[in-house]
Amino acid sequence: MRFRFIGRYTNGSEAITLYGVTFHGHEPSEVSDGEAIRRLSNNIEFERVRPLDHDGDGVKGGSLSKQRRRKAS
Repeated sequence: MRFRFIGRYTNGSEAITLYGVTFHGHEPSEVSDGEAIRRLSNNIEFERVRPLDHDGDGVKGGSLSKQRRRKAS
């Protein structure tokens, strides 16, 4: 299961290690320990990221830009 560190109440911290998992910035990290998943699910500093949301922006897929279409001349 993937979680993302929000950091609203930690005075601007951008990285944290908790339950053996390091979270950098607001990027999602994989958490596999059942106890850690339970605790992070109840922690207001973290939010769960959907499995297909690879970069944590709320949209399926990664953050690669879409190809630009050429205008017809």
